[in-house]
Amino acid sequence: MTIQEFIALHQVKFSAEWISRRSDGSEWMPGSSHWSCKFRCGRKSMTVEFSQGPAISGEPTCEDVLDCIASDVGGIKSARTFEEWASDLGFDADSRKAEQTYKACELQGEKLDLLLGIEAAEQLCFETERL
Repeated sequence: MTIQEFIALHQVKFSAEWISRRSDGSEWMPGSSHWSCKFRCGRKSMTVEFSQGPAISGEPTCEDVLDCIASDVGGIKSARTFEEWASDLGFDADSRKAEQTYKACELQGEKLDLLLGIEAAEQLCFETERL
């Protein structure tokens, strides 16, 4: 199943609103754009911040953002430990920044499970042909 078919099957609705900067204070290259993106699935919703580098113009699509989330969450779900995840991605396991990234991805995974349900979230991360 493609990511577009997944979105249609699960009736995922999406909206994106431009924001001037990310709430986490992270530094991005000049010309990058930042978005507050909201997913809705039935009565459930999930909001994430999404950034694009200066080479990408225009508003992000549902497919773009959901693909990135699935990639991040899939990596977390595949790793048994923080150290394994860090090693898989080339991060230093002693890095506080890497640990913060790991925890942010874990939280995003929990939110994705709540939005879609655990089974559909697993399907998105591991069985859906993504971008």
